Amino acid sequence: MPYQEAIVKDLNTYHNCLLVLARGLSTAKSVALYLRQFTTLKPEAASPHLVFLLNFSDSEIAAIERYMAGSTLPVHKVHSSDVSVSNKRLELYLRGGAFFVSYKILVLDLLTKRLSPSIVTGLVLNQAHKGGKGRTGESFIAEILRKGNQEVAIKSFTERAHALGSVETLMKGL
Repeated sequence: MPYQEAIVKDLNTYHNCLLVLARGLSTAKSVALYLRQFTTLKPEAASPHLVFLLNFSDSEIAAIERYMAGSTLPVHKVHSSDVSVSNKRLELYLRGGAFFVSYKILVLDLLTKRLSPSIVTGLVLNQAHKGGKGRTGESFIAEILRKGNQEVAIKSFTERAHALGSVETLMKGL
């Protein structure tokens, strides 16, 4: 659809951005289209793309996985923050792909230095309206990533414009 292509074009125009969608325009479809471009961009890149996705419901994850079917960008759901599986996570991270993770897992991997911000291509945050209330876990992750990698792209999505509160506060936090 042309409007979805325009959304992805807008996402690529700005390195860090907030996308406010009307309900029914499918955040999942927009995120999947954004992720699909990583299979075609920078084919000469020395390292694979590594994108983290936070705050997605199980139904949104399932929809994004459906939209990503046939893509060469692997999509993973990371469930456990158990130390015994942390080396397996690191191996997956180094192979690249899109990772649905919890705040806890991502912070743990970043603070313990298992994951270097320098290898992260992007961070996709859903339900951005929840971040407008001041300092959040998502803003903490964004800060860690930016300190270690000024090239990391941070994209925030919401379908609840009425719940955004102060957009200025939200954008400063992210």
